[in-house]
Amino acid sequence: MNRTDRMTAKDMVEQLQILAEEGEIDVEDVPEITTVASWITRYAASLKKQSAIEKAAEGS
Repeated sequence: MNRTDRMTAKDMVEQLQILAEEGEIDVEDVPEITTVASWITRYAASLKKQSAIEKAAEGS
């Protein structure tokens, strides 16, 4: 993954708001920044856990 392609929760919400303004998605479907930040945190933790499991399996 290219680190320059990363978006913050705020960036994601702003992009979703643009899509909502353009009518591509409903305004009600745009989550709060804190919600997106929570998703990112959970996803990152999940990836870290999976990586640790894979490294442990390689070591066995």
